[in-house]
Amino acid sequence: MNTKYLFLIPRTPKQFRSDVRDALWQLCKKALLNQNFTDWKALIITDEEEEENDNLIYLVDNAAATKYEKIKSGLQYVESHIKPEYLIRLDDDDLIMPNALQHASKYSFDALTESKHTFYEITSDLISQQQRDWFPNTIIHKYDHAISAYGKSGRDLFNQDHSQTYHLYYKDKKVVYLEANNPLYVRLLSPNSITSRGNDYSTYLDSYGYWDVDTIKDFEKYRIELRKARAKFLKDFPVYQPKIYSNRVRKYKERISNLFKM
Repeated sequence: MNTKYLFLIPRTPKQFRSDVRDALWQLCKKALLNQNFTDWKALIITDEEEEENDNLIYLVDNAAATKYEKIKSGLQYVESHIKPEYLIRLDDDDLIMPNALQHASKYSFDALTESKHTFYEITSDLISQQQRDWFPNTIIHKYDHAISAYGKSGRDLFNQDHSQTYHLYYKDKKVVYLEANNPLYVRLLSPNSITSRGNDYSTYLDSYGYWDVDTIKDFEKYRIELRKARAKFLKDFPVYQPKIYSNRVRKYKERISNLFKM
């Protein structure tokens, strides 16, 4: 099986799922299927079967408990069954933008990422875009680079900590950076996420810096559905009140707070 772009998606283990997480997963799949570029597939490494279609392939591996184990299992499957040109890691609660692959297909690169990391917080309906020294989790790797053993661990680059290794590996290679108004993907932040679990949620979000009511054209259609998920599953959860935000957020926060009281 050949494809230009292949997503590897490690599904959240059953014990960490919630109504919100499941709603975000459905939206993640919808965003994939909304791609306006057709030469792609997604391999979902999971612990239960789901309905496949021409683009979504499910690899059930109950022995793979952690994200690392799931990605390792997925890479082994890819080596034997799929021949992609590019590999993309995507969490099951994040959203790839509908024109991402079409846009990427215009360039020649070793890796494609974005000039700023883009985050959306579900309780406040706010967006943060931050310039970081490291690459985000979801970038487009040329396949040969993704499976290269790198660093002291000797692991495949694709299955390493993106914040520690990606920018170092690609330092002297050809990297394309997308503009902030046209990101590759949007990372969704919610109280039920695994990374926020065990932390004070507001303190966790404060670490993402400046928040605003920015709009990203290709993201707006999903924003409507995210608002519905928030109203349905997080109605009683406090709306996040960021410490750092633009002046126009103040009135916006009041409007959103009143909306969820209805």
